[in-house]
Amino acid sequence: MGGVPLASCAYRASAGNEWSCLHLPGGSNWGETLAGALTHQTGQPALVLTEHDQQTWEFSVHSLTHPVQRFHSRSEARPGGPLPENSHAGLADLLGLDPDQFEGYLQPVEDGTDPEERVSPEDLFPRLNPWVRVDFLRAIGIEYPIPAQTASGVFCLLVPHGSSAVDRLGICQPGNPIPPIDPSLLRLN
Repeated sequence: MGGVPLASCAYRASAGNEWSCLHLPGGSNWGETLAGALTHQTGQPALVLTEHDQQTWEFSVHSLTHPVQRFHSRSEARPGGPLPENSHAGLADLLGLDPDQFEGYLQPVEDGTDPEERVSPEDLFPRLNPWVRVDFLRAIGIEYPIPAQTASGVFCLLVPHGSSAVDRLGICQPGNPIPPIDPSLLRLN
C-alpha cells in the first residue's frame, strides 16, 4: 500500500450486522486505548482480542455500562499477571446473550488438555490453538473478517492527525514495537 508493507497497516471490515473490526498491525499496543476511546465516543461496546506469542489469547470488552470484562486462555501465563476470578462475569449481560452460547470458550486451558479438544463439534480450532478466538467470536455473533478476503474490508494506515509522513507513524521494523498513539489524534485513511 503506497510502499508500506501490508503487515504495517491496519485492516477494517464489517464483522456482522452490528459489529465492525479493526485489525491492528502486529506488535501494536493500541487496542485497549482505542477500545476505551471508541466506547466513549460511540457509547457502544468495543472488544479487543490479543494473541500472546502465538500460544495464548485474551479479550477485553469495554463498555460505558459495565466494568471492563476480561478473559485470558492461560491466566498463569498472562503478561502482567493472572486476571481476577470471573473477570468476565458480566459479559452475557453486556452482550445480551445466553452464557451457554460462549461459556465453554472462557474456561482456562489447563496443562494436560487434549490437543484436539474442541468446545463445539462445529469449531474450526481446538481449545489449545489461540485461533479458537475465531470460534468464540462466531459463538457471540461476530464474524471474524479475514484480511484481503472480506468484501467490505480495506487496508489503512493509522496516522497521527496532521501528519503527512508515514515514518511519523512509527512503522514497526523487526525488533521495534509500534509506539503508543493517543487515539484522539487518529484518523483512518
